[in-house]
Amino acid sequence: MKVVTAALVLAALARVEPATGQTAIDRGSWIVGGTARVHRLYEEGNNQHEFGFELAPQVGFFVTRGLALNLNARLGWADREETATAFKWGWVPA
Repeated sequence: MKVVTAALVLAALARVEPATGQTAIDRGSWIVGGTARVHRLYEEGNNQHEFGFELAPQVGFFVTRGLALNLNARLGWADREETATAFKWGWVPA
């Protein structure tokens, strides 16, 4: 699990620069990132088990040098034994 987490962190921090000498914050550059989470829960007192995941991709585009428009999305699912299954989704400009 630590290897996967480290790989995701490195991928999120990676930066691609064009060979033209353009910097990452110039007009026309893209920002891509996000998070992923998997969880498992056990409550001893009431013998409940839960399993779920969540994905939260992020994308942005620089409309001018130093100013980007971003869009963040969220998609998740969780299943709790004997009670409920939840599905959540959404997006928000940031």
